[in-house]
Amino acid sequence: LPGHESAEVSWDIQSHIEQAMLDKQPLIVCMMDYWKYFDAMEPNFVRDFMVAIGIDPDYAAIVHDIYTNSKRYIKIGRTFGKAFTSSNGSGQGDVYSILAAVALVSVQFAFIQSRYPKLKMGSCVDDRNIRGDFQTVVQAFGEMAQYDKLAGHFNNVSKLVMTATDKEGRKLIQQHNFGTTQEPEYANYFSIDKNVGDYINTTQHNATCQVEKRMKYAIAAAIRSSKCPASQALKSKGVATLAIPRMLQGTQWSIPSSKSI
Repeated sequence: LPGHESAEVSWDIQSHIEQAMLDKQPLIVCMMDYWKYFDAMEPNFVRDFMVAIGIDPDYAAIVHDIYTNSKRYIKIGRTFGKAFTSSNGSGQGDVYSILAAVALVSVQFAFIQSRYPKLKMGSCVDDRNIRGDFQTVVQAFGEMAQYDKLAGHFNNVSKLVMTATDKEGRKLIQQHNFGTTQEPEYANYFSIDKNVGDYINTTQHNATCQVEKRMKYAIAAAIRSSKCPASQALKSKGVATLAIPRMLQGTQWSIPSSKSI
């Protein structure tokens, strides 16, 4: 989207959390993860869906033909396996695949928003989050799971993470079973977690421990870049494009301690 960036997803979550804490209002945040989102894209469904939202039918048919008839190989070292065709999956570097992935989530959000007007939502492709009171979040999650299933996708409940701004909310999260009686599944509660590269923090102190990890990671990357067998200009470019962005992305909300600088 023009004028926007992926980091806004985490900024929206963090600002919503901090406003709720200032207003002393209970807030539940639920961050969901698809099970192999792009790998589960079914070609026939994607073709029909894209045509339904206005994509040229000939374009959709060409992409469908490529995905259903292309021969694929698995390469290990210099050895190729036998050729095979696949029944599912879209390439993550393909603009068409990204458009389909974003559109599918956008349609889902429009449906859920019509059902729960007070619910706040955000996503960066398949990294989705919903925010509101506990009952609304749980009901919306259930309907989103049904939508996903009808579209050929599933939520990875083992990676479902939730947090709350109050003690009662934390208790409800830890007690709620998102699975079945025979196979119970519970959300992972967090007070500090990562979303689209930035840290989400529901505590009233700096998330220094996570920033320390990011700083150490960035410093190690800078050292590797400075020691690689390349020209000084290329080394400087490596630090500027790899180490510094990695350092800045994880230090939006908290400043690292002096021992990391």
